[in-house]
Amino acid sequence: MLQITGVNLYLESIKYSVEQVSTENENVQVSRSLEIVDCTETKISVRLRKELKSENLNAPFLDISSIGEFYLSDKAMQNFDSIRDMEDYVEKRLDFLVDKVQMEAYLSQLIANVTGSFGNVPVVILSE
Repeated sequence: MLQITGVNLYLESIKYSVEQVSTENENVQVSRSLEIVDCTETKISVRLRKELKSENLNAPFLDISSIGEFYLSDKAMQNFDSIRDMEDYVEKRLDFLVDKVQMEAYLSQLIANVTGSFGNVPVVILSE
């Protein structure tokens, strides 16, 4: 079991190409990836990345990622034999960690803000 004492969440990168947005079709394909960036005795860092593509184009028009840093109590390592064991435990629970601090909601709000700028219709991503 992890004993999380604090969390930081920040935007890592954002790439937006309004030229890639299809005006002919409103269907947007969303791909999502989660990965462990760093795992130590004191902190676990997780990257959430989303790419949005217009249905008819191969290149994404929006690529956005955020990092969640989960700070652990001094006793967190007592529950694991090694850092690798802790990393395996976290790998199986990445979705739970992301949901716990609402990283998906944070990224979805940013996507709506960016795509809705300058009078454009925002892309709103609903949670699954």
